[in-house]
Amino acid sequence: MKKAIYCLLGLLGFIGTPALAADMPVRWAAPEVGPAIWNWTGFYIGGGLGGDWSRYETKMTTVNGATPLFAAGDIGRLNALGSPTISTLTGAVGGRVGYNFQVDHWVFGLEGTAWYFNSNKFAAATGNPFAGVAGGFATFNSTSSMDWVATIGPRFGWSIDRVLLYWTAGGAFGKVSFADSYSALNGVGPNSEATSVSQTRAGWTVGGGLNYGLNNNWVLSVDYQHIDLGYLKTSGLVTTTAGANTATFNFSTLVHTDIFTLGAAYKF
Repeated sequence: MKKAIYCLLGLLGFIGTPALAADMPVRWAAPEVGPAIWNWTGFYIGGGLGGDWSRYETKMTTVNGATPLFAAGDIGRLNALGSPTISTLTGAVGGRVGYNFQVDHWVFGLEGTAWYFNSNKFAAATGNPFAGVAGGFATFNSTSSMDWVATIGPRFGWSIDRVLLYWTAGGAFGKVSFADSYSALNGVGPNSEATSVSQTRAGWTVGGGLNYGLNNNWVLSVDYQHIDLGYLKTSGLVTTTAGANTATFNFSTLVHTDIFTLGAAYKF
């Protein structure tokens, strides 16, 4: 029995020698390091192409002067004739710049955009709103246009690796114009009016989109913004060649637009 124990101890000592341990095959290796998870933190700048759908909802109200030009019963029909609602669909091009900060799956940021397009629409309306005036007529010619809009505001989103779904809201600015000309014949006689206004309006925007990280720097996007620039207002004095009769046309045009774009951005 003692001999067997001595043989077993000798065998264990032999296996534990450094020389033999060095010759034994290695059975453990460090795990491979996978690709880094995409992170949205950083500055970015980019551009996009798409479409713009703008609407101009004009409401006209008529106020008679000290010597009335229009019969009270005709004013409602006259206002309806001079209150067009028009829309335009055109291409849009522009850019964006911003910064994102990611916390877990949440992404917070600040973004500014600028879009250029040629939203210009002419509208004409003719009728006879003057009751009992044979041969009476009224013609309105109006033009509404918008050249550009810009927005700035915070955005927040939810990311899954390279995919980011985001929402945004903030302030908006845009260059808007309205022009109107009017000619008519009523019971008093021929009368006419003309007015125009061009302003940089301030309003608000809401929107959202989907971003995809193509590689370490390039991001592709599908984006949407709704922009409301409030009411563009102007007035025009209506006069007649037949006497001192006057009236005032007050125009108030609600301006809003929707912009859809496909874009790309470079993330620093």
